Amino acid sequence: QQQQQQQRAAPVGSARDALAPVLTAQEELHFHYRLFAMLQRYLCLATPSRQGSQGAGFHAAVTEHVFFFLRDRLGVGMECFASPFNSHFAHFCSAFGDTDRWFGSLGSFFSFLPTEGSYEFNPPYLEDLMEAAVLQMECALLRSLRPLSFVLIIPDWSSPPTPSIELLRSDRFKRFLKRDIKQPPGRDRWLEGFQHGERPRYFTAPWSGLLFVVQNEAGAAKWPLDEQAVQKMLESFTK
Repeated sequence: QQQQQQQRAAPVGSARDALAPVLTAQEELHFHYRLFAMLQRYLCLATPSRQGSQGAGFHAAVTEHVFFFLRDRLGVGMECFASPFNSHFAHFCSAFGDTDRWFGSLGSFFSFLPTEGSYEFNPPYLEDLMEAAVLQMECALLRSLRPLSFVLIIPDWSSPPTPSIELLRSDRFKRFLKRDIKQPPGRDRWLEGFQHGERPRYFTAPWSGLLFVVQNEAGAAKWPLDEQAVQKMLESFTK
């Protein structure tokens, strides 16, 4: 009873206070080791400087308003490309499974072959990686008869088109491609890649984007997307 009274009187708010009831001293020490290792790994890609965070674009993400819509309307519950710093859902795929797995990562998307579910797909904007990611997604779609759906968010590199865009618009993808939408520049809001540091949390994308909804037959039946829903999805990018 005395311990309960002390807990009620204890100040609330610090990270240590939040962790204390859950972790032992040894577990908390391990948490900080893992956090440090993970942070240092990502700092190699996104080094903060006075001119901005070099490489931070690799970790930019859509805002929570987009994820709310994708979750509620399309059943999205996981990101194919994220990091512990910008992930919205509890589980995600990321570049560094060894350091990120303590924070919810299931490892690389290229080692992940889902057979069911709905996923947000926003890879780093590197042409070779984007093409390989689309091929991995196609492999999952071809192998599964269960409901499977992906919402792809990539830059509009259509002049000339990158291999990933050519692939998505090719005849081999016709049965899977349900929506192909262009998003104008200077409108959509994004989560800053280094928002966990001293950078502002959000920024407005200067680029035009492409939004693809890719589903197998069962996925399209479970998560249909009419014109009204498409408009609401586009509006969610601007909030």
